[in-house]
Amino acid sequence: MTKSVVHDVGGVRIRLPRVEDLLVMKAIAGRPKDLEDIRGLLAAHSSVDVVEARGSIREFAIASSMPDMLDEFDKLVERARER
Repeated sequence: MTKSVVHDVGGVRIRLPRVEDLLVMKAIAGRPKDLEDIRGLLAAHSSVDVVEARGSIREFAIASSMPDMLDEFDKLVERARER
């Protein structure tokens, strides 16, 4: 289930997806820019719940018969942890 968080941006309150949900959306899209965005999100948000995001990505990868999606995400997480 996608949840959102309210942020104050220049005095305007806007609802944005949680980082975990952004990771899932980016992994599903899988374009080079999305993979770069995942790297940036992982670098900027060290406390993100990677296990939660991975679970959703795993479910989608299984349902769509795209195991490479999960493998790529795992590689990005591993690289982020090495830094």
